[in-house]
Parts: sequence; structure tokens; C-alpha cells
Amino acid sequence: MLIYLAKAGEVKFVNGSGWAPKSASIAELAARGGQREDGSIAPLVSHATSALLLAAQKYGRLNRAQILAPSVELAERGFVVSENLQNVFKRNQPRLAPFPSTTRVWFRNGDPVKMGDVVAQPELGRTFRAIAADGSDAFYRGPIARRIVEYLRANGGSMLDASDFADFNAEEAEPLHIRYKSYHICGCPPNSHGHVMLPALNLLEGVDLKAMGHNSPLYPHYVTEALSSPSPTATLMSATLASSRIFPCARCSLRNTRTHRRGVLQIHRFPRPDALSNVACQAGAKQISSASSTNTAVPNNRRRGS
Repeated sequence: MLIYLAKAGEVKFVNGSGWAPKSASIAELAARGGQREDGSIAPLVSHATSALLLAAQKYGRLNRAQILAPSVELAERGFVVSENLQNVFKRNQPRLAPFPSTTRVWFRNGDPVKMGDVVAQPELGRTFRAIAADGSDAFYRGPIARRIVEYLRANGGSMLDASDFADFNAEEAEPLHIRYKSYHICGCPPNSHGHVMLPALNLLEGVDLKAMGHNSPLYPHYVTEALSSPSPTATLMSATLASSRIFPCARCSLRNTRTHRRGVLQIHRFPRPDALSNVACQAGAKQISSASSTNTAVPNNRRRGS
């Protein structure tokens, strides 16, 4: 997360990205059928607790109990399901239904909760109270972490173990920064996508997008080309070491795009935009943008997730 300190005029970056199990490897994943989006093999070490507590401790004004009090109340007394949440659970019903611990809370008579239902989570309330009392240690170095590991291993197996949680701490690092015309733009270093977006802005600084007209044939073409043209190492850095040592490479990439890579925006890559309809050009840009956002995973025993 990025935090702006208005009085000091400073931007701080807290990296709370969770990391993969230290025992993870390409061979082990292959033996388990490959990486998955669902199930016990999918989770990384949960990161939000450590990141939010670090940010609150260093830059907040309230103590843990004050911050978590509203969450404790919602968990223990319950909240009313919104239409949006109803639709989320309905779309994901096939993914959630196989897990009894999920259906016990979020399903009613075999179907996901509906708008207007009240959902209470007393176990989550107890977890919040433990974090309020003992901070990160309560989550990462005690019964909660052990229960998470035990659950994952009992429901399909997991490479995570208690030491993966115990070793984890969110960390601070220097945010990425560029000047885009008259603006100061800050972004998160890897393993977010700041190192992709900011170089793209560097490339576009020399292009008069306003003169092209919003969503004209040329406009999405140049934006798409810029997003797909930053340093070839950009996608490689999206899954990176649990260390800020890689960040200087990202900063080098930002500098290089401004001075050495602007020529990458080659209009002849596509058919002449003026020969295409606006609809066709925009549809093509969406497809290309989606393809160019694919990340490349780097085999490493300690990499943080994006």
C-alpha cells in the first residue's frame, strides 16, 4: 500500500504481499497437478494482517483495539448481505460448495446467502479480538496459524507450514516515482504492477493523447502499445524475491523507458487505425491489453505473491 503523509510531503510504501511456501518448487507443483486458483494448494501466507498493523503502528493514530472494534462488532453481531455480495456468492457457488467450513457460514439450505440475510461470524470476531490484544504474533505465531496449516493439510494438502507464517513480516521499501508532465506519480515496486504502469506513462509523456480524442482509434492503440512495451524484465519482476534487492532494477527500468525505449511505440504494428472502425480498434486493444498483462512466475523458494 501507498501512504501519503501530507504534512511531510512524503509517500511511504508498505509491502504486505504474502509469500509462497519455502518448500514450493516447480517439481513439487507439477507433482500435485500444477498451480491452481482454488483449493488447499492455492493460498500464500496471508499478508493483510501484518501490512495493516505495520501501517497503523507507524502512521496511524488509533490503537489496535480501537481500529478493530467495528470489525469485531460486525463479525459478532452480524451484517446484512447486500445485493452485490449476493451476486458474488451466486457466481462462485461451484467453487465454494465443496468446502463445509465455507457453506456453514455463507450458505442457507444448500444455497448461497441472499440479499437481506444476516451473517454472523463469531469465530472471526474471536480472531479479531486476539489480534487486537497481541498484534501480529496472535495471527502468525500462535494457534491461528497452526489451525490454518492443519485445515489446509486436512483438506487436500498444502506446502505451507507453521514456519512460513512465523517468519513472515510486512516490510517497508521506497516507492517508485516518476514525473509525468506536471504530476508526481508514485507506484508500488514489484510485485505489484507499478513497474509496468509507470514506464508506460513515461512512454506516453511524449504523445499528445488529448489531441487524438478519447477512445479514438489512435488513443487505445498508443495506450496499449505503451502498456505492452516496458522493459522485458517487467513481467519477470511480478513474482520476485522477498527482498527489496530487486527494486533498483525496477527503478532502472523506469529511467530507461523515458530516454531509451520511447521508440518502441511503433504505429505500424497494427493496420492503419484510420482504416478501422472505432469499435473494432477498441475491441482489439482490449484483447491485446489482456494478453500483455500476463505474469511470468519466477521459480524461487521465497517469492511474494501479486
